[in-house]
Amino acid sequence: KLLEDNLDSDGGGDETSFTLLINSFVTDGNLPKTEHMMIWMLKSGYLPSLQTLVSVLSMYSQKGQVKQGDKWIEAMLKLGALDKSDPAAMAVEAGNIGDIPLAERLAELARSWGSVSGDMYSSILRAHAMVLNHESAERWMARYQQASGETASPSPDDFAFVIVACAHHGLTNRCARWISQMKQEGFAPDNRIYEVFLSSCVQSGDMRKAERCMRDLLDTEDVSSPDLGVFEQLLRLYRSKGFSDRMESWVEEMQKHGIQHSPSTYASMIESYAADGNLEKMDAHAAHMLEAKMDIPSETFSVLVRAWANAKGAPPAEKLKKTDYYVDHMVARNESLDECIHDLVGVCYHCKDEEKAYKYVTALVASGAPIDRKLRHTINTWGPEKLKVLLKQPGNA
Repeated sequence: KLLEDNLDSDGGGDETSFTLLINSFVTDGNLPKTEHMMIWMLKSGYLPSLQTLVSVLSMYSQKGQVKQGDKWIEAMLKLGALDKSDPAAMAVEAGNIGDIPLAERLAELARSWGSVSGDMYSSILRAHAMVLNHESAERWMARYQQASGETASPSPDDFAFVIVACAHHGLTNRCARWISQMKQEGFAPDNRIYEVFLSSCVQSGDMRKAERCMRDLLDTEDVSSPDLGVFEQLLRLYRSKGFSDRMESWVEEMQKHGIQHSPSTYASMIESYAADGNLEKMDAHAAHMLEAKMDIPSETFSVLVRAWANAKGAPPAEKLKKTDYYVDHMVARNESLDECIHDLVGVCYHCKDEEKAYKYVTALVASGAPIDRKLRHTINTWGPEKLKVLLKQPGNA
C-alpha cells in the first residue's frame, strides 16, 4: 500500500516498485489491480521481466481467463518486447512454478517460432513427474529426445524424474525401458535409480525382475555397488511375499558387501519371520536389536507381541511370559500398547489372568482409544465383571 501511494503521489515510479506491486497483487489474486499496474508500468516506459509476465499469465489461467491473459503476450509482441527465445524461457518459468497448462501453451508458441530449448522440455516433463503424471512426463521426454538435434539432450536427472513417476504406479516394465534408454545415452544409473526401480517391483510384486536387477548390479563392474537403500527395497518385496528364507540370503549378501544392517533391516526380518511363524528366529533378531540398543519401531514391537499372542501350539503360560517380556520393553520406551491390546487380553483370557487383562483395558480406556468390536466380544465372552464395567463407561457403552 505504501508503494502504491508513493506511485500515486509521484505520478511515476521505478521498475522495482512496479514489479514488487504487480507480484504482490498476483499473490493476492487481485486481477483488476494487476492489470492497472501492468498498464501503468508500460506507460511509464518499463517492461515487466519474463518471470513477472509468467506470474501474471498464470493468474489469468487460474481464473479461467486464458484468452485475456494471452493479450499481454500480444501486447509484448507489438512493443517488440519479446525475443525469439523468450517463449521457451517463459515456458521454463511456468513449468518451474507448476503451471503445466501455461507451460505447454508457451512451449507450443516457442515451437511455432522455431526456438525451443532443452530446459523447456526438461521443465515441463519434470512438472508432470512432480504430480506423478507418468504418461505426460513420458510424452514430453519423447518430444525432448526427438528435438535433441536442435537442443541439448535429456540429462540423467530428466530420466530420473520420468522413472520416479512410473515407479510410483508400479510400472516396472516402463521403468526398465527408461533405464535401458538411459544407458544407451551413455548414462550409468546410480543407486537412486535402482532403488526407485526396485520400489516399482515392490508395488507390482515382480520378484523376478527385482532379483535380476540386483544380480546385474552385483555382477557389473562399471556401476556403483548397491547401497543400503537398494537392498532394503528388495527386502521389502520379500517381506510382502513372506519369503524369509530369501531375505536371509540377501541379508548375507549385504554383509559380503560391507553394508551394515539398519534397524529397518532387522524390522523387516522380524516381520517376515513372524508371518512365517518362525518365532525362534524372530526372537533372535529382536534380542540383537535390544542388545544393540537400536531404535525399534513401535510397529515392530506390536508384531512381536501379536506373533506370540497368536502363536499356534504354544502353551498359554509361554505366550503370557513372552508377551510380558516385550510389553515391559514397550512400557520402558513409552510405546503405546493400543494396537495389540486385543491380542494381549486374548492371552490373559486363555491364562485366566483377570488382573492383567484389567490393567491393559484400563490403559486403553485412559488413552481415549475406542474399544473395538473384537475386544468387546472377548470381554463379554470371558465375563469378568470388572472388565464389563469398563465397557459401560461413557464413550465405550
